[in-house]
Amino acid sequence: WNARHVQWGNASNNIRGRALLDILNTSNHVLHCPAAPTYNSHTGFSSVIDFLLAPTNIAITAEVHYWQGCDHEPVYFEMDMPLITTSRPVSYKFHSDCYDSITLQLHQKIVHLNDDMWSPVTP
Repeated sequence: WNARHVQWGNASNNIRGRALLDILNTSNHVLHCPAAPTYNSHTGFSSVIDFLLAPTNIAITAEVHYWQGCDHEPVYFEMDMPLITTSRPVSYKFHSDCYDSITLQLHQKIVHLNDDMWSPVTP
């Protein structure tokens, strides 16, 4: 895309950057990018065009890893995803018309399991 916008560290905006900012302003997502430029041209121009979009509930850090010989620097993204726990058992709600088909699929899968599939795993 090469979406450039001053909001994520570029010197100027382009049409793709403005369109992406409009999307971000109306969605539940955040743009994550490193503080350093991710593109460096041989003429000295640099910009931040390598980034990640993620939902707002996921924490992400982004770092540039400099690598000689390429104009695009590799970016390392690390995600910290929320752990969801519940005390309620998981329940699936299927439409009653689907029960026969689901039952058939489960039976076909069970038939093809190895006998030792149910044995405890020993180290």
